[in-house]
Amino acid sequence: MDRDILYIEMYKLFKRRRAWIGPVLVFLLIIISFPLTLDINSDNPPQIYLSFIWISTLLVTMLGTELIFSDDFEDGTLEQYAVNDQLIEVVFYKIFAHWVLIGIPLAFVAFLFILSLNISIQISSIALLCLVISNLIFINFFSLGNALSLKKGSILGLLITIPFLIPVLIVLGKMTTSALLGLSLVGHLSLLVGVMILVASFIPFVISFILRTHLE
Repeated sequence: MDRDILYIEMYKLFKRRRAWIGPVLVFLLIIISFPLTLDINSDNPPQIYLSFIWISTLLVTMLGTELIFSDDFEDGTLEQYAVNDQLIEVVFYKIFAHWVLIGIPLAFVAFLFILSLNISIQISSIALLCLVISNLIFINFFSLGNALSLKKGSILGLLITIPFLIPVLIVLGKMTTSALLGLSLVGHLSLLVGVMILVASFIPFVISFILRTHLE
């Protein structure tokens, strides 16, 4: 793969600061506001906060990937990559750039928030690892949804991709419960990593095929 394309995609996303800083700031605002809606005197279990983190990360990741292909599609850049037979590389690198500049920062912001709730460092670290992995899965699926709805509106993409992400949220919830009960996480973590590898390896090829159909 051409590393120059990776540098270009990283630079393009980094230059569009609102595209990656915006989602992080929105996520930060959400997690700061959430405790204000709860009774500070009540003994809220950690599951509530962690489940809230999973859902918030999912929604903010969706926001951050909304324009992942549209700008390049409109200005003809995707067509040029398709002519040069580099479309699959561009898809891989776009997803990777969004994961590095959006997915990983979101995971670390969530990690700091979880630590601030006096949740143990062990559980917070597990949550960080889960977020880093799951955010890559979320970005791949939302990129697929945006590719499908490139000419038809984003609602279609959401209707198609959200159901595929519900099992991931269920696994994250099961991992949270297991971690809080001190149970082994090897099975759940292996499943999550396996899904990540499968999704990151397969979906970019599907996306490149879909983009080619839009360009024809």
